[in-house]
Amino acid sequence: MQISKFERAIAAIRKNQEAYACPICGTRMKITKSGRFICKKEHTFDVSKKGYINLINETKKTNYNKELFESRKEILNQGFYLPIAEEINKIVRGFAVKQKLESVNLLDIGCGEGYYSFHLSQEENINLFAFDISKEAIALATDYPAEINWCIADLSNLPFKERSMDILLDVLTPANYKEFKRVLKNQGLLIKVIPGDEYLKEIRALVSGQLQGKSYSNKDTVEYTESHLRLLGKNKICYTMPVNQEQVMDFVKMTPMTSQVDVKGLDFSTIKEITVSMELIYGRVK
Repeated sequence: MQISKFERAIAAIRKNQEAYACPICGTRMKITKSGRFICKKEHTFDVSKKGYINLINETKKTNYNKELFESRKEILNQGFYLPIAEEINKIVRGFAVKQKLESVNLLDIGCGEGYYSFHLSQEENINLFAFDISKEAIALATDYPAEINWCIADLSNLPFKERSMDILLDVLTPANYKEFKRVLKNQGLLIKVIPGDEYLKEIRALVSGQLQGKSYSNKDTVEYTESHLRLLGKNKICYTMPVNQEQVMDFVKMTPMTSQVDVKGLDFSTIKEITVSMELIYGRVK
């Protein structure tokens, strides 16, 4: 008998409820059979039938819409970012072995449509927590057939206990180092993924006339990240893959770079390949 998203969500939360803390009062929480997540002071959050739990008191608007996440999921599931996902898994495995961890609590920060969490779910002995502020993103993420703690949450008020996480994963997402330090264990690891200088350079070249910054450098972001870490490693990954016209348009729709660009009249048919360039920086939060 196939388990529903709702039942899978309850099972994931029940298995890992000790890691949670109420986002309102900070007390411990407990899940009921009916899918109500209640803290000691009786603040209550309900598991959605779609397989996630909303741990934000109020709906917050984002600049990312459903079309962006759908296009990104198409691109991700076609393997364009598989080398990035494989490198993340490799770092996670290496850290678990070095720290002699029997199981790993990993939180995917701003997980979007859930690709990296799903890829990590294929690893052994890993408890996955993944959140985004976008309901549209999390609703897409729950389509993945994996027991992952999907939730809507706020980066500035993570609904988890102090020292509850072994690893934090932050892929192309803002950081909150104060909260990161609070929820990470003393020897915990942060993996931060930042776009490289050549990231999607083919699209940038085509739309550069409408961009304030015609070129891109990640120098400031890298320096800021490293200033908050006791650095353990840094890997650069850069590769180019062929694309068809449909894939090009999905890339255009999924990148925030084009959010303020009028794409009408631009000839994207000239793009025959796309460059994926990333820096993976990992270490312990200071």
